[in-house]
Amino acid sequence: KETETGTSKAIFEGLSNHINEDIVKSTQCTFLFDVEGECWLLDLKNGAGSIKPVSSDVSGDVKMIMKKDVMVGLFTGKQKAAAAYMTGKLKIQGDLEKQ
Repeated sequence: KETETGTSKAIFEGLSNHINEDIVKSTQCTFLFDVEGECWLLDLKNGAGSIKPVSSDVSGDVKMIMKKDVMVGLFTGKQKAAAAYMTGKLKIQGDLEKQ
């Protein structure tokens, strides 16, 4: 069975297959995912976009804080973002207009 960290890495690295210059041009935002202290920066503001692991002191336009099971649920469609936010499972900080 894949570890939770392995699952996080696979999900975030899998996002790179869906990032392109058109998405970057239309989004113009960076998203910091803080998953139990493991942080990933989704850059949809610069160049062709990117996603990479970063240290917790890096900032993004929008920061989303969640537990690993919530992150997996969000990216696999088993958890709705609005429900996670309303129940406190997903915390969002930063420029809420950009999300």
